[in-house]
Amino acid sequence: MKDLIEYYYNLVIDKLFIEDDKYHFILNNHDFYFVYFSRTKEDLEDILYVSNELKQKGINVHNIKLNINNSYLTKVDGIDYVLLEVFNKDEIIDIFSMNKYNKKLSLNGIKSNLYRNNWAYLWSVKVDYIESQLNEIQYDKIIDNSIDYYIGLSENAIYYVNNVNSKYSMSSLDKIVLSRKRIISPNYSLNYFNPLSFIFDLEVRDIAEYIKSAVNGKPMIRVDKENMRPAKFSDFTILLRSPKYKAGIIAKELGVSPMELESATARAPMRPVEMEILANEKGGGEA
Repeated sequence: MKDLIEYYYNLVIDKLFIEDDKYHFILNNHDFYFVYFSRTKEDLEDILYVSNELKQKGINVHNIKLNINNSYLTKVDGIDYVLLEVFNKDEIIDIFSMNKYNKKLSLNGIKSNLYRNNWAYLWSVKVDYIESQLNEIQYDKIIDNSIDYYIGLSENAIYYVNNVNSKYSMSSLDKIVLSRKRIISPNYSLNYFNPLSFIFDLEVRDIAEYIKSAVNGKPMIRVDKENMRPAKFSDFTILLRSPKYKAGIIAKELGVSPMELESATARAPMRPVEMEILANEKGGGEA
């Protein structure tokens, strides 16, 4: 693979490392990753447009490099790859910065190929599949006593998503913002500014993905000067929904600046029901 990368990108590589199915090398103190491309060509066009727009706004997203054929895609054994030039890969993007970056771009027609908000359909298919499998598996008391509860949770989630979509559809583009396919805690720049992960979805997506990954993950909440503990859902409930006058107390507990906390909670993500109530209070009616 080293010779192939050197040929297609006219480079001289000292050492090539394999990291989680990615090929990594360092050149002129810059990190480069040769990675499998799993998106469509239509997605790639919009990804490049979005990346350029972000750079114009001063956001240093990773570069997708052209090869010697003036193409962003390099085919290896019938599989498309891209070469990424990565900046500040070990920088941690915290929840406050995420809240700021997500609002830098909203969806418009040019970026419509990156629109993702079909969760109700995907969850419905999964529920149907689970229900169809119940007749195929051997009786299990635990499954039999609990499955209706989890299917009920899924159906509630489907209702909430459909309700949000009816209020904030494609016509309400300011609510559809730049997001990522996956957010992992700790949230390193390597993943967060990877353009191959760019999509457009509801503004709560990245925060929700971050919370899901952070809860019961690595210790991140300071208990005292020497000890930290994993996050719990209740930590984020407090963080995202607290009134401003509590910001100082919460900031001290989390070890962050009160000013940052107030900024992040000024437009906290809302539950679907709260979105509906807020819209009605503003006299917006149907979106």
